[in-house]
Amino acid sequence: NRPVSILKRAIDSVLNQTYKDIEVIIVNDCPENKKLAKEIQYLIRLYSETITILIEYVELERNSGACIARNTGINIAHGDYVAFLDDDDEWKCQKLEKMVACMEADNSIGLVYSQYIIKSSDKESVIIPKYYSSNWRTQILGHNYIGSTSFPLLRKSVLLSAGAFDPKMPSMQDWDVWIRMAKYASFGYLNLPLTIYHVESESITTNIAKKKDGYDRIITKYSEDYKNHYRQKSSCLVWAGYDLYKHGAIKEGKQYIIKGILTYPFQISHLKIVKGILKIRYNKRSKGDR
Repeated sequence: NRPVSILKRAIDSVLNQTYKDIEVIIVNDCPENKKLAKEIQYLIRLYSETITILIEYVELERNSGACIARNTGINIAHGDYVAFLDDDDEWKCQKLEKMVACMEADNSIGLVYSQYIIKSSDKESVIIPKYYSSNWRTQILGHNYIGSTSFPLLRKSVLLSAGAFDPKMPSMQDWDVWIRMAKYASFGYLNLPLTIYHVESESITTNIAKKKDGYDRIITKYSEDYKNHYRQKSSCLVWAGYDLYKHGAIKEGKQYIIKGILTYPFQISHLKIVKGILKIRYNKRSKGDR
């Protein structure tokens, strides 16, 4: 139910790419707001009258969730590469050009990611994710260092080999796909910010129950992998706890953190999480004192 102007911002960022050999597929997951759906259809007709890039609009007949919506787009797409963009995010104009060049320079790469910008109404920050040149398959089990589906470019054949998006995942759908893709291909990285991730009032509210269920499913789904990688399982649990804690699920967050530390106690990264929690508590107390 976001305003159509936000979707237009996202579409414009795709159409303004310096890499022009693209098709645009917009999947609307069974819209309840019929007035907004008509506004979107009208917007797309306006684009079709003024540009030569193919824009295809699909409405799902019933609400099916983000995974099926994305899989629908994958099945329609004709190209060798696919990239996703949530309607409230946007791409920098050279994103596809840079990422396609990286992909075409090395056929072993199945996913290219980069730095990204988190932008709110009052500030913006450049996030620099970690890059692992040799042990990406192991490290991705510990935490989602790739980030949102809006960030990477994917080789379609690798994505399909990995099984695409799992509709049974209530959350962490992106991380789940990255873990499976890592078993089929290597990851490339570009050291510049190419996506803007907007944090606004229109963004979907965090659902703690779904978030917790998502982490639990990751642990269960990849239990065989974690048997040989206790350190990564520990990281997964501790990061899950921190994520829950900072979103207000204090009790659940603490439980995950303790379980994670006990799984593999001697990790410096655990200290960073504790430092982050202390910072959250300090900020809350400071606000309370005002």
